[in-house]
Amino acid sequence: MNVVAISKSGQDHAHLRPPSMVMRLERLGAFHASRLSVMRALLRRMHREEWRIRTVRRDLDEGGCGVAVYAVETPASDLCLVCFPGASAGFQAGSEPDFETDLVTSFVLFEGIPGDEDLERLRRNAPLLEKGRFAPGDLILGRAEPCAGVFGAAVTDLAAGRQPAAETLDRSGCLMRTTVFFGDGKFGLADDLRTLRVPGITAPFMAEMLAQYLIREFSFDLADHLAAARGGKLAARIGADTKRRTGVGFVADLADVAFLVDRPLLLNHWISEREKALSRVRHIRAVKPEHADEFSKLLSQVHGICRGWRSEDPVQTRKIRDLTRDLEDLIGFLSVNAGQWWRGDMPWSDLLDRVERDYSLETLELVNSLVLEPYPSLVDSLMDRASGTEDADIDPEMPLSVLLDLIERHYGWALSLDFSDPRASALYWYVRRGTERVGVRPRPANAPQGQELRIGMAREAVRLRTAILSEKGNRRTISVARFLRGHPACRAAVRRVQTIAQAPYGEVRDNLLHEETSPEALLRCKLSILGAAYFDPLPDRRMGSVMYRGAPVADGVHLEDPDAWPYARVSAL
Repeated sequence: MNVVAISKSGQDHAHLRPPSMVMRLERLGAFHASRLSVMRALLRRMHREEWRIRTVRRDLDEGGCGVAVYAVETPASDLCLVCFPGASAGFQAGSEPDFETDLVTSFVLFEGIPGDEDLERLRRNAPLLEKGRFAPGDLILGRAEPCAGVFGAAVTDLAAGRQPAAETLDRSGCLMRTTVFFGDGKFGLADDLRTLRVPGITAPFMAEMLAQYLIREFSFDLADHLAAARGGKLAARIGADTKRRTGVGFVADLADVAFLVDRPLLLNHWISEREKALSRVRHIRAVKPEHADEFSKLLSQVHGICRGWRSEDPVQTRKIRDLTRDLEDLIGFLSVNAGQWWRGDMPWSDLLDRVERDYSLETLELVNSLVLEPYPSLVDSLMDRASGTEDADIDPEMPLSVLLDLIERHYGWALSLDFSDPRASALYWYVRRGTERVGVRPRPANAPQGQELRIGMAREAVRLRTAILSEKGNRRTISVARFLRGHPACRAAVRRVQTIAQAPYGEVRDNLLHEETSPEALLRCKLSILGAAYFDPLPDRRMGSVMYRGAPVADGVHLEDPDAWPYARVSAL
């Protein structure tokens, strides 16, 4: 395995896989959630601090239209999820509502307990999404919709007095899925720095993952309410076991690709801390029997999960099939060598080298996540240092020769790309009506002039190097400030190169403008960092996933082990 040595404050000497290996689309697209994921960190905090969740208000008509408010009581503050299910009509005699169109829900994560004026303001503005007006106490804005063919069937079963059919729920793994998430100061919402000052919110996207958890609770309550409206006294309520086997869906889109490209410091933090955790486990010299047993058990559980993982995408289906086969073979190896594989010097490193040699990237990155599980005290604290800032400044005094050296060191992979080939710059990433899109050059007819997104960092680095090489004079004595006076268009590229020199895991080392580039790998990467599972590529360059499937529900999150659920077999719940 190729490694790169990184030292911080003399305390964390780790031999990490180099960015040239990790930050390739093929590998990023094979990432799986781990105990470092944002969701896992949130549930551990909720459990440790005994957060309590209660329903503050639920005013819904027979068709589900109205408002529901869920309060989260933390030791230091209160947060509320305010939901506005948008049913336009109630149940009519002799007719069935269209759950998938009538019950789209707008929601806002609100700091504090909203009063009547707050609720009225949010009721008017939340359904408008980006066209609405919001206040700094409005942290997260989003929209959720029932899963087609699943939510309605679940309500029908409940109304008839029975639990939703397991085979129906397992088709999607959820009753509702979120399709839009806004935060980070957009449209008047609180920005990242302010959100991170909210007590209990300690990492980027933790507020979003709290909202996602509460939407899961809302989906249960909404199904129960509609079933009672249909079935009256005969109706059943969703049982505890059914809730546990049901998560909440999340759909990532091109905005998530743009986010990762635009946040190199955060991406570097996420990836480098994961690599440090992996390195720490690799360098454990002696494995305890209980840790080896725990890993073997997890591997069998994940094998069961993979056998129930479904996708309509043929490429993803093939990956799942190959992963399931690899896990079966690896389980066999561990079984035959039950008393031997974990003995000796640095057995985790030996095992991971074997997986890297014999199996697919998908299998390797899954096993990389699983080996972290037995070692919470060794790895959990790594994600606690995240910052929401991306305020790296240009070093104006840096000699041009040093800047050129940084380009060749960190963007050497890009310098061999031929951007005179139209295929190398074929994709045109842009924003239209507040939504990130991608088309093929020349600029799509419906793309607004001047709205191209900065996705092509490889091309920018190549152009910057060309401009530097064309500069006359001694590059050792020419400063970046002097260079930029003559090349102001290079300012953003200079900032990027200097940033990546300090954050080497912050740059994807592939050409995102090439005609064959697919955003699915980056969508999968971000979803895995958040903690999602059951990845499913969707049309229009989106990625579906399921979150919190198997997780404790609201009334048990402060009582149950917050780390016992992620790899539990759904069929055993």
